[in-house]
Amino acid sequence: MKCNSQDLTLKLFKESIIDRTVAFKEIYMVGKQIGTGSYASVRLCADKLTLKSYALKIYNKSAISSSRQKSIFREIRILQMIKHSNIIQIYNVIETNNHINLLIEYIDGKQLNSLKGYNLKQVLYQMASALNYLHARNITHRDVKIENILYSDGQVKLIDFVFSTLFSNSIKKKIYCGTPSYMAPEIVNKQYYSGPPADIWAFGIVIFYLTQGQFPFKGSNDKELFQLIIQCKINFNSINDHYLQDLLCQMLQFDPQDRISAAKSFCTLGFQIIKSQLVNLKNLAVLKLIYPNKSTLINNINLQLRKLIKPQQNINQIIPKSERAQFNHI
Repeated sequence: MKCNSQDLTLKLFKESIIDRTVAFKEIYMVGKQIGTGSYASVRLCADKLTLKSYALKIYNKSAISSSRQKSIFREIRILQMIKHSNIIQIYNVIETNNHINLLIEYIDGKQLNSLKGYNLKQVLYQMASALNYLHARNITHRDVKIENILYSDGQVKLIDFVFSTLFSNSIKKKIYCGTPSYMAPEIVNKQYYSGPPADIWAFGIVIFYLTQGQFPFKGSNDKELFQLIIQCKINFNSINDHYLQDLLCQMLQFDPQDRISAAKSFCTLGFQIIKSQLVNLKNLAVLKLIYPNKSTLINNINLQLRKLIKPQQNINQIIPKSERAQFNHI
């Protein structure tokens, strides 16, 4: 018999449970608290046999409402669908007498706003890669923000999928969720919306904050903040990098349909990285040896770009020829 998600959720929380707490403690060592949220706490955890470290996300059953139960089940289901180098990974779900425990990847990293010296475009490229991966699988995160992006050893990890959901291109949702400073106008207006453009808006807010050290909209309270978001008046002139300025203009569009997609953001950021790597080569003699003529260089760039985009997409739709022409001076 086929079960729907609600049936499975009820089974997860209401089935008769033999004492599993003792068994859990025999396998894992649970350590200090490393994070907390509205609905769960996160503790450091290690397998007693292998000593491998994990993060243990703990939901207290007695504090969970029926609607929150459904959200937890959805979070688990989505995390189990995902395998990407820039997205947190789930390894196991363990139910004990009093808790639902999510055994997830432990990232010994920090938030980007507390770090200096990292390659911003590399970081943004990895974030765009993660969002492109999710959106291609009809998953939207719905709480993209600096606090949910960890950085460790040159790698970004998108975490906390508590608000994530599956979406359909033909069905829009009217759900008010997320973090106020990152909310898109359509969410603030409580309109029906599609998830991916709202994720892109939030990603744009992240980029603005990382480049400017402040949010584009600042209010003394949520009501004032939301009024500014709806007005959507943003000063991009203070952004020195013209490429990022242009990208933000495409991300922070009032109309969701006018916003750049995650796929195009991913490809254009990839192009910028390729360009910077080539331009930063100090020895032009080596460059000429690798690329005997300009056409060979452009062909190599095209080859790199084809690895970043879907086969049915045309490079000219992703990167204008005027952009690629910037290599002509090399």
